[in-house]
Amino acid sequence: MQGGYPKLRETRKLKRRKMFYQQRRMQGKTARKVIGLCLIAAILAIGTVYLATAQENKSYIALRSAVDSSFIKASVLFPFINLSNTLSVELLVEETAEPELTVPFRTASPNESGEAMASDPDATPRIYLTFDDGPSASSTPKILEILDKYSIRATFFVLGSQAESRPEMVKAAADAGHVIANHGYSHDYASVYASPESFMQDAHKCEDILAGILGRPPERILRFIGGTTVSQLEKNPDIRNSIQKTLVDEGWRYFDWNADMYDSVPEPGPEPGVLGSQLNAGIDEKISYGIKDIVVLAHDTNVKVWTPTDLPMIIEHCLSKGYSFEVLTGKSPECVFR
Repeated sequence: MQGGYPKLRETRKLKRRKMFYQQRRMQGKTARKVIGLCLIAAILAIGTVYLATAQENKSYIALRSAVDSSFIKASVLFPFINLSNTLSVELLVEETAEPELTVPFRTASPNESGEAMASDPDATPRIYLTFDDGPSASSTPKILEILDKYSIRATFFVLGSQAESRPEMVKAAADAGHVIANHGYSHDYASVYASPESFMQDAHKCEDILAGILGRPPERILRFIGGTTVSQLEKNPDIRNSIQKTLVDEGWRYFDWNADMYDSVPEPGPEPGVLGSQLNAGIDEKISYGIKDIVVLAHDTNVKVWTPTDLPMIIEHCLSKGYSFEVLTGKSPECVFR
């Protein structure tokens, strides 16, 4: 009998080891099932967002507006939180002229003198309408006509390639008193952000074209394509830092935005009035939190047919609230993501 005890103990040990490995295998299967279900849920969620975006742009705009609003509130309630960059809302949509969809939530920052954008609670709110990627044959003339009707000046961040094709539109905008600013030449993200040198070469090419059209050097005011937190620069912050240093050394001012018309949504676009009402609500909310300088991002490309459609309601709303309209200059308050 005594000789059987070691064998019995060994058998029990083997059974316990077998049970242990069986439990591990079961746990592994369960974990794999959970991960699989999570992946399926994520795929379904992404698919739902994609369908909602493709079929109903209003839902997409509301989502982005809600995200923007939540970060505005966070920056006010929790000022110690660093909100000096952007939240990227990435959707499975085909890239168009403006592939980087970002919701800015740095809402106030110091200018060169150290004065904050929202420092004076009694100051009249100032709206800076900015239009990117033009000029175009269809949208730009309509926008210029609307701005003229209301005697409002705006800032046009012009693409050199577009200006080359439509120099008369650039000249018309400048003659009407609007600021002609630099948005680079090509709008090719890969080549522009390949290096600091390629970025500056693209900007200088646009500057030369604008100077030829205007008969004078344009103001050195620039907007990065996709903004300063575009994914190419987020992956290569050293390139961004070098670009920004060069811009400062050469006397440039660069601007992002803190209000978005969301007119870069995919085709076919929202119903008339949706973009305008969303933007008006966002502007009012920012101003209610003490942000008095609102830089609005919009576009004047051919495909953005809803931009001139909703522009009058935006202007009329802001005028009814007593807001003033300004253009960006070298002395404007800073508005940058990074």
